[in-house]
Amino acid sequence: MASKEFTTEPINDTSLLAVAVPHRDCSLFTEHLLPLPVAGLMTDADGYEVAGKYTQIDQFAKNELGSVLVAPFMTLSFMALLVIPALKLSDKGLFDGKRFCFTRISMA
Repeated sequence: MASKEFTTEPINDTSLLAVAVPHRDCSLFTEHLLPLPVAGLMTDADGYEVAGKYTQIDQFAKNELGSVLVAPFMTLSFMALLVIPALKLSDKGLFDGKRFCFTRISMA
């Protein structure tokens, strides 16, 4: 079942969330992108167009990649948030979501 395991890595919280799928040709994913040109968070496209594209990539994740999640991209969106879980390691350091600030690990 290793081919259905997914790993995620937030590259930059406002630009790209990459999904690694073992044993897959990554060129398959280029047609399944939803551009977010407004601050990397939103699109300026028509709502119906966005809904159609979202349905396509949702079905691709489920049917072609084997995702068993009800809403794979909503799940990934929350995983990319710096404040979830309570402590998260980012490219800028360790973030404490409860105190809402970066923190250090200290050894006593």
